[in-house]
Amino acid sequence: MVDTAIVSACNTLPATEQPARAALSALDTTAVPTVNQPTTNRTALSELNTSIVPSVARPAPTPTPAPALEVQPTAGIELVRHSTPRTQPKSSPDAAHEASTKTEVQPKKASRKSAKTPAVVPGRDAPVRYTYWITLGYLTLLAYIIIQCVFILQRQSGPRMDEATYIVAGIRTLQGQGIQDGYLSWFAGSLLWPLLAGLGFTLKGLLLVRFTAMAFGFVTLVALYSATRNLFDARVACFTAMAFVANSTMLVLGHLGVSMSPAVALLAISLACLSQLTNHPHRFWICAAAVAFALAVITEYLAALMLLPLLGVLAYVRQDKRRTDIFLFLFLATGLFLAFLLSFQYQFGDWVSSVTNTVATPRTSRLALLMTQAYFTGIPCVIAALGFLLAGKKKLTIFLLIASVLFPLYHGLTGIAADMDGNAGFGFLFLYPLIGLVCALLWKRMFLLKFLALIVLAGLIVLGVYQYPKLDNNWPDIRQPATYLAQQAKPGDTFLINDSWSYSMYLYAQHKIKAPDAVLNNYQITHSKAKINICQYNWFVETKWSNSWPATITKQLRACKNFVPVYFYEQKDTALKSNFQILKYTDTVTIWKNINSHITTNKTPGPSKAGKK
Repeated sequence: MVDTAIVSACNTLPATEQPARAALSALDTTAVPTVNQPTTNRTALSELNTSIVPSVARPAPTPTPAPALEVQPTAGIELVRHSTPRTQPKSSPDAAHEASTKTEVQPKKASRKSAKTPAVVPGRDAPVRYTYWITLGYLTLLAYIIIQCVFILQRQSGPRMDEATYIVAGIRTLQGQGIQDGYLSWFAGSLLWPLLAGLGFTLKGLLLVRFTAMAFGFVTLVALYSATRNLFDARVACFTAMAFVANSTMLVLGHLGVSMSPAVALLAISLACLSQLTNHPHRFWICAAAVAFALAVITEYLAALMLLPLLGVLAYVRQDKRRTDIFLFLFLATGLFLAFLLSFQYQFGDWVSSVTNTVATPRTSRLALLMTQAYFTGIPCVIAALGFLLAGKKKLTIFLLIASVLFPLYHGLTGIAADMDGNAGFGFLFLYPLIGLVCALLWKRMFLLKFLALIVLAGLIVLGVYQYPKLDNNWPDIRQPATYLAQQAKPGDTFLINDSWSYSMYLYAQHKIKAPDAVLNNYQITHSKAKINICQYNWFVETKWSNSWPATITKQLRACKNFVPVYFYEQKDTALKSNFQILKYTDTVTIWKNINSHITTNKTPGPSKAGKK
């Protein structure tokens, strides 16, 4: 490179300085010992330079005198080092030779796009470092599908009362009778899930309904994994997914056809959309999150309690624009919910009044409800609180921790026990990222703390497996007595069944009743819903595990003297006692038939507002 520079410097000299050129060409190679290049023949290089110079057309040099040159090795090096050669034409062989022998590459100027985009996006992990965590997270998602498929296919139990209620309401809604039946006056949500449940039952029975619930559970897990990975990293997301899969409540909601399954999934989608703002700060994600949250509230009204933690996450990821974005989120979500509410405001008002009456006169002790909530959520809450203390993002984790106590406080303060197990899933959605954070922080430390992280994860899995049977096996399997009743009954028959909705699903699906209120339960009898005399009913079913018939009803039935038992069924079952121990007992079903009744009229009572048991 020095030889080429010398030749270039010499070529720039005027013709009158040819002696200086010859002197520079005769420099000994030992004068430049610091240049790591093979020794070349300076004479040959000078001859090559002399042969090249005449072939290049150059402009006439100016007559200004050139500075004196000292023909010394060190002076020659200094001359080349500080002189600026003239720009050669692109076709010049000197320029080509200089470009080929250049060893130092100037740094490329960063473009405007690369200057704005950081090398590692905050909240996102390095692609190589966390490859195995990402792979393990995907394997966890696959394991969830396998576990739920085993639960659905192996344990094909009868419908839970909530499942049967939603299925019947969905079939009636598909037939255009859902609003007239008044389900919205006592459902804690819209008819969105009943429509899906009724459609699935019509196509493939209860099996398809539960597979639909499994699909919503999978969406919940994927959205939670994505949100945790965006807010933290892949390691935290992987631990979160593994712990969340083993949660007892989510194991049940993963295959139970109730409205909490789609509501939790929609809430998880809203959280995932807000987390996308860490990588893609576009307000499209705010709009998508608001729509998903509004649909979650429409599906299950109590999902509105999760508004505070969602707004907290939004304020954290959009600190500079949080006021405008929070207003946009509230505007869209409120507008969508009001559009639904104004259409069915009269029935929604009935639901609010029923909830108010329940709060005024609770059926269950508030202390017992708080203890039950602590039994199912206490240990995860303690671990999540530890995650809050260890986390550096206090402004984010405080809202995740607050979300875990909202529903326990709701059930404990109001005394409402309905859907207590399913509603816990809303809080677990925000709670388990903190649990994953604890395990990830322990894993990053020394070997003993990694072992402790595995102990925490294994303990949560064991806890979920232990609590799962207490939630999933707490209702009887009435498929055999319900099938017998549906086969023996005739279209237009009337029924008195204290566990009415589970039997109504089979009777209505086989067209033995024209409307669900042809089957009356305790609530409807005690609230004067009966349209005919009690002795004129065709069938009487008594189930021991459900609300027992009042003494006045059984006394009237004995006075009729025309009901005879035609079917008896019993099975071993389990239930959760007040001390959180498993109680084993025997369920019995007795079906009585009115032998003196004749179907004098096929006209069943008209549709009315059905009362939930």
